[in-house]
Amino acid sequence: MCGPRVGPSHAATAETNTATLEPITLRLDDEPMTETFIEIIDIGTGKQVVSVIEVVSLTNKLPGDIQEKYRRKRDELRSGAVSLVEIDLLQAGQRQFGVPRDRVPVSHRTTYQVCVRRGWEPSAVQIYPVPLHLRLPVIQVPLRQTDSPVPLDLQVLIELCYRNGGYDDDIDYRSQPDPPLDREDDAWADELLRSQGRR
Repeated sequence: MCGPRVGPSHAATAETNTATLEPITLRLDDEPMTETFIEIIDIGTGKQVVSVIEVVSLTNKLPGDIQEKYRRKRDELRSGAVSLVEIDLLQAGQRQFGVPRDRVPVSHRTTYQVCVRRGWEPSAVQIYPVPLHLRLPVIQVPLRQTDSPVPLDLQVLIELCYRNGGYDDDIDYRSQPDPPLDREDDAWADELLRSQGRR
């Protein structure tokens, strides 16, 4: 609650009696960045991790300590026979699936991709193409070798995140994305946004 309003003469008196304390600046260590992921565990074997789902972040795709940690983690999962699902929905950075680009058929060299490596078959990967102009795929998440994989509908998942995160209010669709889309995707996105009255 506010007290009575102080007139000019009272304010001047109050100012002369107030000591001014200067702040100091403290330099703190940078807070470690938290990388989130989903672990699927087997309760029957003492909570052993059987699969990991990783939505690739930009720091995973840019050179530096975090990328190195990500590579080590991926190698550890592979050597531990843990299945890994990597979902890369970013344009920027260098993809880190550990799959040489020339081994991927041209039909699957899309800007966005999903890579699935099953723990019991570490020398084989499944690459899902994810072109911008098509619906996101339903991917098969491996569990134990004796289990059937579980379907994960990425389109439904992303739409849910979009709504719950309030991104509809935060994204300015009139501006160009950074990094820019290639010519074909840009034309498609422009037509879509104009049809929805966002440009």
